Amino acid sequence: MAILGFIITIAILVIVHELGHYSLARLLGVDVEIFSLGFGPVLYEYQSKSNKWRISWIPLGGYVKFYQKDDTTDHADIVCFDDISPMKRVLIAIAGPSANILFTFMCFGLMAMYGIPTLKSTIAYSNEVL
Repeated sequence: MAILGFIITIAILVIVHELGHYSLARLLGVDVEIFSLGFGPVLYEYQSKSNKWRISWIPLGGYVKFYQKDDTTDHADIVCFDDISPMKRVLIAIAGPSANILFTFMCFGLMAMYGIPTLKSTIAYSNEVL
């Protein structure tokens, strides 16, 4: 059960992280070729209008593959990662960890507002003198 909980937790963190990269790249106009949860052999793949969505065998990571100039010889209307300014590339790279940090603050904020009913704080008093 602990292993399943670990895998689900890592999968959530990977999705949030990769969605950070993906969302900012799309916002800045960069075209994405593949969004993958996991790596290794592909379990499921869906082709949408803009990119491929994959779930791969090993759920301990993921990636967002942007179009590169070398990959787009026949697509003139695609905005490649190479075409944008270095500052925008840095922002896209930072977007993943930033999404994880914001997600963490959101989770802790929700826990602070609503609490966790199964955890109870207890203060124990001792008569021992140290």
